Amino acid sequence: MSIRLKTMIVLGVAFLLLTLSLLIGTKTVIYEGFMDLENRSAYLEVRRLERQIHRVVHSMEVVARDWAPWDDTFGFLGGESPRYVEANLNAETFENLGVDTMLFFDSKWCLFYEKTYDFLSGEEISLQEGAVEKIRTSFMRSSGIGNGAAGILLTEAGVFALAMEPILPSDFSGLPRGALIVGRRFSAKEMARISETLEIPLTFGTVGDPALSEEFRKAAEDIDWNAAFPVLLERRSDDAIFAFLGVSDMNGVPALIVRAELRPGVALFGTAVVRRFLLFAVLVTFLSLFGMVLFLEKNVLARIIRLITEVESIGKGNDLSRRVSLSEEESDEVHMLSVRINEMLESFEILLENLPDLLVVTDVSGRVISANTKARERLGFVWRTEGDDAKECSAEPPASSGECDVVEEGSDRFPPVWEGMREVTLRARDRALFPAEIHTRRVVMGGRDLFLSVIRDLSEKKNLEDRLSFLAFYDALTGLPNRVLFLDRLSQTLLRSRNETAFFSVLVLDVDRFRAINETLGHAMGDRFLVEMGVRFRSFLRRGDTLARLGGNEFGVLLERRDSAEESLRVAETLLRGATIPLVLKGQTLFPSVSIGMVLAMKEYSTSERVLQDAELALFQAKRMGMGQLAIFDKQKYESALAALRVENDLRLALAREEFFLQYQPIFSLADGRIMGLEALVRWQHPEWGLVPPGAFITAAEDAGLIVPLGEWVLRGSCRMLRTWYDRVPGSDVLVVHVNISVRQLLHRGFLENMEAILEETNIFPQNLCLEITESMVLLDVERSVGVLRRLADMGMSIAVDDFGTGYSSLKYLHLLPLHCIKIDRTFVEGLDKGSPESGIVHTVLALAKSLGLDVVAEGIETARQKEILQALGCPKGQGYFFSKPLGAEDISRLLTKVLSSPGASPEES
Repeated sequence: MSIRLKTMIVLGVAFLLLTLSLLIGTKTVIYEGFMDLENRSAYLEVRRLERQIHRVVHSMEVVARDWAPWDDTFGFLGGESPRYVEANLNAETFENLGVDTMLFFDSKWCLFYEKTYDFLSGEEISLQEGAVEKIRTSFMRSSGIGNGAAGILLTEAGVFALAMEPILPSDFSGLPRGALIVGRRFSAKEMARISETLEIPLTFGTVGDPALSEEFRKAAEDIDWNAAFPVLLERRSDDAIFAFLGVSDMNGVPALIVRAELRPGVALFGTAVVRRFLLFAVLVTFLSLFGMVLFLEKNVLARIIRLITEVESIGKGNDLSRRVSLSEEESDEVHMLSVRINEMLESFEILLENLPDLLVVTDVSGRVISANTKARERLGFVWRTEGDDAKECSAEPPASSGECDVVEEGSDRFPPVWEGMREVTLRARDRALFPAEIHTRRVVMGGRDLFLSVIRDLSEKKNLEDRLSFLAFYDALTGLPNRVLFLDRLSQTLLRSRNETAFFSVLVLDVDRFRAINETLGHAMGDRFLVEMGVRFRSFLRRGDTLARLGGNEFGVLLERRDSAEESLRVAETLLRGATIPLVLKGQTLFPSVSIGMVLAMKEYSTSERVLQDAELALFQAKRMGMGQLAIFDKQKYESALAALRVENDLRLALAREEFFLQYQPIFSLADGRIMGLEALVRWQHPEWGLVPPGAFITAAEDAGLIVPLGEWVLRGSCRMLRTWYDRVPGSDVLVVHVNISVRQLLHRGFLENMEAILEETNIFPQNLCLEITESMVLLDVERSVGVLRRLADMGMSIAVDDFGTGYSSLKYLHLLPLHCIKIDRTFVEGLDKGSPESGIVHTVLALAKSLGLDVVAEGIETARQKEILQALGCPKGQGYFFSKPLGAEDISRLLTKVLSSPGASPEES
């Protein structure tokens, strides 16, 4: 196919594609743009509708704010305005205010007065009891009696725009006597008013109404009620768009659907414009392509065909010295193409002579026909001129014509008379051998079958491969075997140990405080230090032992064919002592030491990775004991660590799975048996292990850093439960709930802010919350602990010292702490009824507490005799199984209801 025909085909296809692109682009861009503009216009109209609906709510807020802080309204709830209803709450006033209903509630949210008018019938009506209750609970839950609120609410009596304000004197002084709620029902009359205001036909329906039409019911299902702007657009025809606006009430419940009928116009106009534009564009495109064909034929195609003919002629003649003729036209693209072809021919000649690889062309017998300069200089040739003896040629061939042979190891022929790639060894001109890669391909040049060979010197590549092979198994810094080679030799030792009786062991050495050397003396000095330590370790080992650098400042030692474990231990101790010899580097005297983890040979090992893992675990134990220590792997400790790890992992999942729950143990007055407070105790219901005691997981939570979220969960749950008792159990607002906190939790950043958030969220009195700390935890950071505890005390909470007497008490710090209570540990209570000397300690603690003005609670009271002794010693409060075991929230609720409603009831009766 000629270039002329190809050009015609390409231009024809281009015309079709351009026309098709115009059609598709117009549809997807312009027409869709008009449709998008239409939709945007519809959304703006619906936005106007939404704002108009919210204006109704705002008008209710204006009325409520005007009437609630009015002395007559305030007096009406106090029974001081007997003519208030007659003078103010009449149909004329309601109509002037634009409200349908007014509800008056007292400060306890009990309905005081209600009046509602139905302006369609012109009669006074009463709201259904369910509607009034829905209004009351919604505002009580959302804002409380002291704060204003407004919104839309779906009730049994329909959808209302409601606003609530606290009833106060006109000077806004004192506490509210109640709340005023005013509202307007979204009726057909109200919707007609909005429709007239917006000049948009509107229809509405109430969600959940059995009489709701199928159209509105389907729209309610399709609307995304969770969206910020819940609207659904439906194009019924080219001249009709229905927009459905979903309105949720103040509880987030779908309440109202409003349908707006919109008249489109932009899309119809846009369609007509697009059709005229397409017809004009197609006509212009066709005429442009026809003119382009005529121009290309005259100025491009004919000249390109002539240029192709000349290039083919040069290729057939294998004459790189020839050049194509230049076009007579000045500096157009075809002329520049001719210039570039000539430059390429010249560049190809230069390339052959400056190619980095050796290039040799031979005939089928192996005789060299041509070679570039690099090949002649590197290999050297023997030129044979007919009738002359052979002589070694120089870099430049002799002036007389002739062909040369490459001599390789006594041969007079160049070896590659084949196609493909091979690696061979060649002899250079200086008689030195070098590895080479030869790529040979059969070519036809000037009608002759020839072989083109590209020769690449592989000397650098082979050196690099040797270097990489070394680095794969040896450490680049120290020259010692690396972790890969160490594990391989350990695997071989494991295989041999199954058939031999010789003893072996593995040591992992960690250079102590290496990080300090790097940071103070620099990384270069640190590298030199590691090299010297490797040389030192090697000097203490036998020839058959393996010393490797496992990474960083960690070395591994494999001791093979030892007679006993004692011999391996002696080697380990030698390494431990030898490492401490002072080392001088560039005038700096260093005093190194190492920690060693050791594994003695065990038949049950099957993989080298497991052996090394156990040795590293032993190293971890050694470093925990301090610097310069040796630890031997202990399987029982390993299994204990695994069990602790599983507890930690399950703890991380327990909070998310809600496996924790709270129990509460009552604190009683020893004098009269009244319940004075409760101690919140966390429990873990594990799905496999059952009920896990706190002693089995609290320490693990501390170590894993999980005590902070767990402690926050306990605090939040205890405060929420206390709030529930406020609401359900009369008289419970005098109870004090004790919650234990840990030192991590107390000193955690953000603890005070979280505490304030919990108090605000649960709305409990701070004086009903007592935070318990242990005496020893404060001593970990006295200054910070005292500061945080004082902030908590300033917030109104009380502070108690738990398990007093079991830690490392300091009376000085005890005096500094903002304490309110001391809890005597159960260990001092257990022996009171057995004549043990603990009574003296308890008496001393009580005297100390009395002198400091602190309350006292005795823990772990289990017998009547213990209670009597504590009471005789003057202890005011106690807790324990004698009174009650820890109970769940529901059991505590029943106990509190019974005890607080019958003050004379004793714990045993309850």
